Amino acid sequence: MANWHHRVSNTLTKSINENIFFLHIPKCGGSSLDQAIREKYLSLDPRSDRGIIHLNAPLSTQVIATLEGLNYPHDTEDDFPILQFREKLLLYFMGQKNSRYISGHFPFSRDAYLKYGEKFTYVTVLRNPVKRWISSYFFNRYKTDKHMQSSIEIADHLGTAFGISQGYELIKFLGGARIDGNYTSIHAINRAKENLDKFEVIGFLEDLGKFSSEFYDRFQVKINIGKKNQNPMPQGYQTSTITPELMKKIYSICQPDMQVYEYALEKF
Repeated sequence: MANWHHRVSNTLTKSINENIFFLHIPKCGGSSLDQAIREKYLSLDPRSDRGIIHLNAPLSTQVIATLEGLNYPHDTEDDFPILQFREKLLLYFMGQKNSRYISGHFPFSRDAYLKYGEKFTYVTVLRNPVKRWISSYFFNRYKTDKHMQSSIEIADHLGTAFGISQGYELIKFLGGARIDGNYTSIHAINRAKENLDKFEVIGFLEDLGKFSSEFYDRFQVKINIGKKNQNPMPQGYQTSTITPELMKKIYSICQPDMQVYEYALEKF
């Protein structure tokens, strides 16, 4: 039986009894946290695993790429159909009778929150937007997986639609999909801040110990956070590649997300 040690441990100690929606913002350490939380739902009855749901982001992208003829991520300015599709999937997953834990790269859905906000406790984790931008670039540059893989040099990446969009990734996922594609307006930024207030547990990758403590305070369950999806970038390559001039440009691109991140730091 897969994960038998976690199943036995949860039986002897305590598993999570409440329903959780974990909104996973890309490159914020969410893969490790997702696994840590998911393990606490496992029981000796593997049939209950059907209530543990994880979005297959590459597959959802492939579905829309096929239907809409997109070449994601290079057509990232047209990614509204992908986000809209994931929002519909979220409503579908939350509406399932036995759903207990849902996680993945979903955009925040106000419709889902209004209908199922009392059924699920909302959890997420954030990361300094500049560090997140850099991590995202190098991860996609050196990974072997074809999903969102890129061969563009960082100086050129900064001028692409996809590179620029990485400066408002927090706004996109926390504020929700926008058909106008404008994620840098005051309205979009404020909407992301407002939606953050609907999360009961918000962590920061820079202090996962604090997140674990707050998670325990809320659910009375201790999670063990490991490391997943480590960056395949060659050691020392970031330091030798990012010049002060490039770093200045990255900071400028990430200013929209920094407003949301600083709001979260101050409030949570």
